[in-house]
Amino acid sequence: LRFKTDEGFIISAEVMGYPLEVESKLFVAGGTLQVQLDKVNGISPYVVGGIVSEGINRGLRKGFANEFLIIERIEIRAGRIAVYARKQ
Repeated sequence: LRFKTDEGFIISAEVMGYPLEVESKLFVAGGTLQVQLDKVNGISPYVVGGIVSEGINRGLRKGFANEFLIIERIEIRAGRIAVYARKQ
């Protein structure tokens, strides 16, 4: 995990012997943490990226709804992610 910008990060891995690098952004929408996939191995995934992002975000919404948490803000800096939340 490497941090790229104030809201972006890069996950690097090896999947079945092939290098994988995923650039993403984290943000707050509607009181829930959201993920946006920007690039996979340097290529914008367009439709597929939107579908995968929405699947991740749907899971995050359900997870946070079950915990009765509202995410107020997120900060990415100096190699760390801080999520500020409150109970509903």
